[in-house]
Amino acid sequence: MPDDNWLALKYDHLSRLVEETGPLGRKITYKHHLATTLVTQTTFPDGSTWKARYDSRGNLLVETDALGNKTEYLNSEDGLPHTIIDATYKSKYLWWNSLAQVVHFQDCSGKDTYYRYDDRGHLIAVTDALNNTTTLER
Repeated sequence: MPDDNWLALKYDHLSRLVEETGPLGRKITYKHHLATTLVTQTTFPDGSTWKARYDSRGNLLVETDALGNKTEYLNSEDGLPHTIIDATYKSKYLWWNSLAQVVHFQDCSGKDTYYRYDDRGHLIAVTDALNNTTTLER
């Protein structure tokens, strides 16, 4: 790192990052979901925490920020989220294609964004909530 700064990293027996210590001795710690690399809790140097809860298949169900604000994820049988409920109880919705790519997103105000893909699954166009379309070329 520049200016002789350093960062010490500590890993557990499963090679998962469990602690970062910066040059001032400030630590960030991580806890994990079972034997996975999914992070269930991050504790910051000021003592605040971010938490996440997953189902048995590793799909994110709930995350809670340092202020206690929760975001909930409602998942389909395939594990993909179809509804995201934020801390103000407003919902966002997602629709997916057979390749697990988002094709339609509806925000909390009911505005829609659409995504189009080519035959190989590459994103080729996005139509935003204001009906502006951006095309992508390869």
